Amino acid sequence: MARKVSDKPKKQERNKTSPKYTHIDTFIETAQIHFGLSSTQVAGFKAFMYGKYYQHKDTDFIPYLEKYLGKKLV
Repeated sequence: MARKVSDKPKKQERNKTSPKYTHIDTFIETAQIHFGLSSTQVAGFKAFMYGKYYQHKDTDFIPYLEKYLGKKLV
């Protein structure tokens, strides 16, 4: 028995380019050198950012770091 070809359009494939996020550890690797953060400041900032470890871009962490440090960085 021959299979009937369906007239339904094929399911569209999901967008394979999922949104990219930056993890806080990736940001801290750069920020520690660039802003001269101590290991204590790094640990405190990670605690401050609890629940917000992923941001769309690494620069999205800067306002949080400024708030944590209490000073403008850029």
